[in-house]
Amino acid sequence: MLPRQLSAGQRKYLRLAHLLFASLWGGGATSMVLIVCLFHPQTAHELLVYSSILFYIDFLIVGPGAGGCFITGFLYARCTPWGFFKYNWIVAKWCANVGFILFGLLWFVPSLESAVTAARALPMEFPLAPESIGTNIWHLVQNLGTALLFAGVLALSVFKPWGKTPWAAEAPRPHATADASKTIAKE
Repeated sequence: MLPRQLSAGQRKYLRLAHLLFASLWGGGATSMVLIVCLFHPQTAHELLVYSSILFYIDFLIVGPGAGGCFITGFLYARCTPWGFFKYNWIVAKWCANVGFILFGLLWFVPSLESAVTAARALPMEFPLAPESIGTNIWHLVQNLGTALLFAGVLALSVFKPWGKTPWAAEAPRPHATADASKTIAKE
């Protein structure tokens, strides 16, 4: 059973884990953008290497980083006063993270797997058609979008815009003077 609140030491370890997973996510996404920008395969063998590198970075670094951010974010929401839906910026982070994970699992990883499979089916020294540049541009758009999404989530974490959600408003507290007057009246 999870404790309702974490101690200061436990929060530090949770923050450390959250930042580690965020580093994996952001670093992996940035690495994928750089690979797409700097490496343009000319043969089927180069395409196989290119697609395999993108697949492994996404599968072994970016995906676990996003999943770890999701889990540690859940623990933050559950075991600290931040809550799940108390602040608009936290709701935005949840939406971005869940959207990123679903996009990766349902579309991006399968597309990388199919690219690796297609490259394996070609003769290794088979020259690629000039039209394959469209695939590189599509990979660039996807990976740049991921890196920008990560930067946006990072900005939300730092600046914490938009305040509390309407349903997180606390019940009004009695004023201190009213409490003091009741105490005085009882005496």
